Amino acid sequence: MIRFDTTHDLLDQLMMFQKDNSMTQITRRRFTVLAATTSLFGIRVLAQDSGHGDHKSEGDHDSFSCAVAVATPEITPYESDIPFDLAYIDTMIPHHASVVALAETAIDELADERLVEIAQAVLDTQPGEMEQLQAFRYEWYPDEPEDISEHRMHEMMMVTMAGVTSCGDADHMNLMDSEWIVQQFEDADDKDLRFIDLVIPHHQMAVHQSVVGLELAEHEELRALLQDVVDAQTAEIEMLKEIRRDIMSAY
Repeated sequence: MIRFDTTHDLLDQLMMFQKDNSMTQITRRRFTVLAATTSLFGIRVLAQDSGHGDHKSEGDHDSFSCAVAVATPEITPYESDIPFDLAYIDTMIPHHASVVALAETAIDELADERLVEIAQAVLDTQPGEMEQLQAFRYEWYPDEPEDISEHRMHEMMMVTMAGVTSCGDADHMNLMDSEWIVQQFEDADDKDLRFIDLVIPHHQMAVHQSVVGLELAEHEELRALLQDVVDAQTAEIEMLKEIRRDIMSAY
């Protein structure tokens, strides 16, 4: 089992998200699920595109093999004793946290103002969604253990992807790993392209899980949040693709 006394550094980093947003009331205890899931496995699998000068051809924008379809998927519920709502919460909190960490790092290094706006939108919306998801967890699943085993996290991913994955577990875990995703950005020569190529598959994964949730989620309050995720992140994916085309046309 994953123990929380090994995650103090991560918790300290996550508490920085409180500044200038609606998360000032979140306690260190409320980040325990987030800390546990983002520290899973320690997987460090290099993306296919390292971002060091070699630019992919226009349209080939995914840095991972994890290109999740954003269209309505074929919903095939995965048989599990884990409620969908709980699985979504415990996978989406670290998923949000990683892109928030990326946006905080990238916002002062991005050249294209449209990308700066997208990074700011992430910072404006996703910490609040993390807070809401954590509040749902404590209200709906107060007795659910906050220690999450590796096996259980794998099962949660299968639940939220409706039993269908189009990328490997390593790609999933990397997208949920704040340290990994920030390092990928920092190592890139072209920061704008790397930001795009990280955020597109990250958003695609969230949209896929949320579309599945619109069919499988039990709580109406969660479905409302899922629709917000689908609407906002689908629009951002399209904007990121447009910006990437503009950048590539200049080469």
